[in-house]
Parts: sequence; structure tokens; C-alpha cells
Amino acid sequence: MEGLHKGGKSYLDGIALISKLRQQWREERAARGLDPQDLGNSTRKVFQFTAEVLTDSTPISAERKAFEDSMDALYPDTTSSVQEEPPAPAKKKASKKSRFDQ
Repeated sequence: MEGLHKGGKSYLDGIALISKLRQQWREERAARGLDPQDLGNSTRKVFQFTAEVLTDSTPISAERKAFEDSMDALYPDTTSSVQEEPPAPAKKKASKKSRFDQ
């Protein structure tokens, strides 16, 4: 497989054959009772995320401060300003009940 072109038909056929053989091997082990039928259902994925936070803050250079100020002037932050609440929806008038409403 090392000598084959990765996008070639022979390489892709070889990958498909290996995949088919592995699937048949798993089915054979399950049929003999060596592995559970639904091996994928017997495991569960667990994700663990870690983060590092720097406790010492480095001072911002004058060049960086000028850049941030120019960006703030160009693209103002509209999320931090106090926004008025939207008006309350108008109340609907009472409608006449039909014979289907009960």
C-alpha cells in the first residue's frame, strides 16, 4: 500500500478491503461470543477539557493600546450600551367564542 498513489483506485480498493475484513473479524468475534454484539454501545465517550490561566498580567504597550483604541473607534461596541426595553405587546381584544372552543 505504501507504493500506491493515495487517490488511486487501487489504494481506495485496498482501504475498502481492509475495512471489510476488519468488520467481518468483529462480526466473527461477536458471533462466537468473544465480544458483545454492540461493542460501540458498551463504551461511552468522555471529554476532559483543561485550561491554563495566567495570573500575572503583562502591561500593554503603547503601540498595542493605540491599535486597540483605533479599532474601538472604527468598530464601536454596541453590546455594552444600555438599551431600552422593547414596548410591551398590545393586548388582544377578546374574541367571540365559537362552538369549537370549549
